[in-house]
Amino acid sequence: MVTETAAITAIFCVLALILRPGAATGIMIVSMLIWPEYLRIPMGVVQMSAPRLVAFVLIARFFIAGRHKKANMGMIDLFVFLGWAWTVLATVLSGSHFSLVTSKIGVGLDTVLIYFAARLALLTINDLKSLAWPLMLTALYMGTFGIYEAITGTSPYHKLLNYVTWDVRLKLNRFRLGLARAHVSMLIHIYFGLAMFLVTAMIWCLRDFYRQKPIFVVGMIISVLGTMSSMSSGPWIALFSFFFFTGFALNTKFIRYALWGMLVVMLGLELASNRHFYSLVDYLALNSGTAWYRTRLLEVAVLNIRDYWLIGSGGMSLAHWAAMIDGRPLVDVVNHYIYVALSGGLLALFFYGGAHFIAVKRAIKKWKATPHKAYRRLVFSVISMVLALDLAVMSVGLFGPPLLLSNVALAILVNVGLLNIMPQAQKKPQTITPDKARAAL
Repeated sequence: MVTETAAITAIFCVLALILRPGAATGIMIVSMLIWPEYLRIPMGVVQMSAPRLVAFVLIARFFIAGRHKKANMGMIDLFVFLGWAWTVLATVLSGSHFSLVTSKIGVGLDTVLIYFAARLALLTINDLKSLAWPLMLTALYMGTFGIYEAITGTSPYHKLLNYVTWDVRLKLNRFRLGLARAHVSMLIHIYFGLAMFLVTAMIWCLRDFYRQKPIFVVGMIISVLGTMSSMSSGPWIALFSFFFFTGFALNTKFIRYALWGMLVVMLGLELASNRHFYSLVDYLALNSGTAWYRTRLLEVAVLNIRDYWLIGSGGMSLAHWAAMIDGRPLVDVVNHYIYVALSGGLLALFFYGGAHFIAVKRAIKKWKATPHKAYRRLVFSVISMVLALDLAVMSVGLFGPPLLLSNVALAILVNVGLLNIMPQAQKKPQTITPDKARAAL
């Protein structure tokens, strides 16, 4: 499928060159989802996917046009780059095999490259407006395929799995609550669900830019159902958390009450239960067994912090972790924070969390400063999207399209915190006096 992937990638790249920056970013998102990201084009030691090449084209285009001079680069951008650079260096220092080093370099193509492509593309409100419709078309397409796969258990994309070029544990024909767990163009159900969640959240963030409201409503319904068709707890939690968080925009004083209430509930559960309060997530998940594993993995990771705190684990076997969890033969790191720490130590985790923290803090400051109602809705929704994602990645390590889209979401958050949007001044009606009337005559 190399020839077909190269041809489709070429089409995406041409569109990225001729469309407006926001729409070109939409094409990059389309390339992440509609064409399987696992179909790659070999280029030396690196396997290039369609979105990676589109991102390269976008960055080259924007640098030639001088958009980097308008981007107001700062601490967050530095943290994104340093997080990747330190991870690569830490992997080298740990004496890891060359294949692991090249893998970490490839992760930079899915994080730093995608982040800066979106960062340079979405600098103005007009850029965000032109992103809206590519997102909607992606949601309609992917959501429909997800719903179809959940109901029938089949998908045209299943045939393309025969062209996966690396060893991966495929989870096909899995059912939950009587429905097939859809994964459409991705390898794993939860990846599809998280990718669809981010598309859904972005559409909601840009809701004021859709003039055809019936299409917006239909698109949102299909996108939400597409997210839920993965039948995975992580995307469901992300989706419900996102809409829960955005609800506070109606009256932000309830945020403080909610935080205090959550603290009281956690303390009460900790005192009343014979388990830690976070272990009770078993009762909220679609599968209590996998929820228990995630909480136990977090406990074991904290107990074994000496294994990775400085330069990560360096690909070290985690068999002793497996023994401490439940004796399973393999540890599946289904927590992105733990994955980041295992890749580059606590410093890499600091860069990752620091970038998100600073971006949220600056966006909140911008939200408080602007009186523009539509812009306040946009900023509040984008903050809610990133916070919901940060909560969801407690249950999954980000790879593939969700990882790429998470960096687009971070770039949008950074940019909305930098935009200078003020409401247009309304002209006061002029009062015509007798003197003014005579002067006019």
